[in-house]
Amino acid sequence: DTITAVIYAPRQFTPAMNGIIDTITPSEDSIKAANAVLYGETQPESENAVYFWGCYVDKSSWMWTRTMTGQIGNHCFGK
Repeated sequence: DTITAVIYAPRQFTPAMNGIIDTITPSEDSIKAANAVLYGETQPESENAVYFWGCYVDKSSWMWTRTMTGQIGNHCFGK
């Protein structure tokens, strides 16, 4: 029911699972991006995406079985 509950839900996000998320202060750009999403702003590359992952993830990962909708920097988006 909350953003925090989603982030810390089991097996949702690796940084939450391994605790790294609690040791890093978000950058100003990260905060701006999060607020943009909260207020409904999207980028064409991420529209209709259900998943995102680091584009460096091993090509044998199940993530690469998803249909890519776009890429921003080193982040791939898919559905």
